[in-house]
Amino acid sequence: SSNIPEVRTGERLQFNLNGSDIPAQRFAWSINGVVGGNEIFGAIDSSGLFTAPSSVPSANTVKITVASVTDPNLSATAAATILNPIPSIRNVMADVSHGSLNLDIAGANFMTGSQVQLGGQPVSTTYISKNQLHASAPVPQASTIAVMVSNPAPGAVNSAAYALSFTRLVRESRGSFSIPAARLLDQATFGPTAADIALVQQIGIPAYIDQQLTLPTTTQWPPSLNGAFLNAANNQICSNMTCAQLLWFQNAIQNPDQLRQRTAFALSQIWVISGGTIPQTDSYLPFMNILSNRAFDNYYNLMKDVTLSSSMGFYLDMGNSAKAATGQLPNENYARELLQLFTVGLYLLNDDGTYQLDSNGQPIPTYTEFDVQELARVFTGWAFQGATTQSFPQTFTSGSTDRSKPMVFYNSGAQHDMGTKQVLCAYQPSGCSIAGQSDGNAELTIALQRVFNHPNVPPFVSKQLIEHLVTSNPSPAYVSRISQIFENNGNGVRGDLAAVVKSILLDPEARQGDAYLLQNGDGHLREPVLYVTAVLRGLGVFPVNPINYSNTANPPQFLTNFASQMSGVCSNVGQNVLFAPSVFNYFPPDYIVPGTTVTGPEFQLLTSATAPLRANFIDNVLRNGFTTSAIDISSQIANYAAMASNPDALVDALGQTFLHGQMTPALKSRILTAVLSIPSSNTQLNDRAKTALFLVLTSSEYQVVR
Repeated sequence: SSNIPEVRTGERLQFNLNGSDIPAQRFAWSINGVVGGNEIFGAIDSSGLFTAPSSVPSANTVKITVASVTDPNLSATAAATILNPIPSIRNVMADVSHGSLNLDIAGANFMTGSQVQLGGQPVSTTYISKNQLHASAPVPQASTIAVMVSNPAPGAVNSAAYALSFTRLVRESRGSFSIPAARLLDQATFGPTAADIALVQQIGIPAYIDQQLTLPTTTQWPPSLNGAFLNAANNQICSNMTCAQLLWFQNAIQNPDQLRQRTAFALSQIWVISGGTIPQTDSYLPFMNILSNRAFDNYYNLMKDVTLSSSMGFYLDMGNSAKAATGQLPNENYARELLQLFTVGLYLLNDDGTYQLDSNGQPIPTYTEFDVQELARVFTGWAFQGATTQSFPQTFTSGSTDRSKPMVFYNSGAQHDMGTKQVLCAYQPSGCSIAGQSDGNAELTIALQRVFNHPNVPPFVSKQLIEHLVTSNPSPAYVSRISQIFENNGNGVRGDLAAVVKSILLDPEARQGDAYLLQNGDGHLREPVLYVTAVLRGLGVFPVNPINYSNTANPPQFLTNFASQMSGVCSNVGQNVLFAPSVFNYFPPDYIVPGTTVTGPEFQLLTSATAPLRANFIDNVLRNGFTTSAIDISSQIANYAAMASNPDALVDALGQTFLHGQMTPALKSRILTAVLSIPSSNTQLNDRAKTALFLVLTSSEYQVVR
């Protein structure tokens, strides 16, 4: 017949002898020439009952033959098309955590290639067994949604819909306060302010991000020479890292290009240098310029600029690294850290940031020692730039060195290894060799492009940026979505940091907390620097005025006092800004909170010794107002003191300003009890305001951004 019957795997189909009066036992049945069939093509018994195999064969139409056992010329043929089975769902268990709706689906007839659909849309699906699937997706708004499983072709078919109901706790907004605006600003700035919250409410989150992406870089670090900032008259007015810290706090606290500066700060914790090793501000500040200028540029451009910066050249020894003597190796320090910490990491990753595993279930190393050695050979022959004449080596700390300029390739003599190098050949076996060239820049470009195009770079970098901006525990699906943007911004461009940062902030996992309460593991602890800046911005403290370079007078002394005080506070709690303790940053990105399985990098800085110092900082701000720095916050205290006769209104106002309008009832109750214990006389309203502020700003609800 031209109508070939269809049968799904595991099902049965009866074939009959048509119009024959010969007993059936005198005939033999076969499938694709195999009498009785087999496990690949299916089985058929002596009565013609065909049982389809458990999986679809590569050629899914099989030939059924029946032939006389006594007369070979007496036979007939038919065919059957084998299709994938129809899946069915028995039960769905749902868990809302880490920004995702995670589903464990029990049922039957699942297979490799089965796809879970949530509300008619395909979601990330993992095949466990024929009776179990796992799926995850951004948490939908509806509390009841249809779940289906679709099996692939041949015979693509959906299961019946399963109505899934789950509980999602909705945030309750108080008044007109914008929770989404405040949450975004905690992720994208150095702390929300009333003015910025109003702006985001007015123009919307996407428009605010676009506005930030297009703002000019207003935080260019000032010109310097031999460690001294210069005014128009070339008088030295500031020549040490305290001044650099002053500029950093000025940028972080009051400059408008907040997202750029916040992103640059995140990048500085990936591409790490330290003022402890490089106190020369004429080298350090140009490095900070690179991070600011490239924050929304291409990651490759950032890689190349940092590689050739004098500060990185000195910090990780690429500067003045010469060709090694026969039988020896050049300095490997920068080559190793470029791979391990700045670009690809130690182990091969999937797009979602999870490890690729070998046949023994172990992570697979990303590169070999040979790769490091070969890359180190590429990096030979670069020296710090001379102010007037060039030599090799060019002493970094010499007055004849212009540390504000990138390193230069020294092509005189035998400083560069001219031999052929092979870098990361496992990922580019064809045309892998890099020929030695007298133009070291061309050779460097080839090597950096090869690293940049390594498949690990998108998930390795994307996950760390998510951790610094939004959450310490992004779901694999979140990492995968951002990695795909890193790989291709939608216009075929790889490494577009503006697209990556925007996608991180607009991702459903970042924004879901705007409307719904988050689960354990979401968000991140405010690292000390972000804690200090957010408190000051929330209190409306904008203490630093830009240095006037047309004025020959020294800056007011309180400015450097402020920088010293702020750096002292941050240092006490484990994070002296611009002074990372090592190339591994202030904390590793994979640090696990002790006693849990939750990743919390910033928690490495929160100890029994440093936790009280956070409270001491708040106490000092509220009691002393940085009096040594001539900074007076009495007006901010007075604004809250004016509400203190109505403790409920006072606490609600603080909750809106500092806690996204979402102070928990338990915290509010404790604060109200403390405030009500203070008499309401006019002379003690300030004490009520300060007490309430202290309890809000030292609470875990404030210190953990969610």
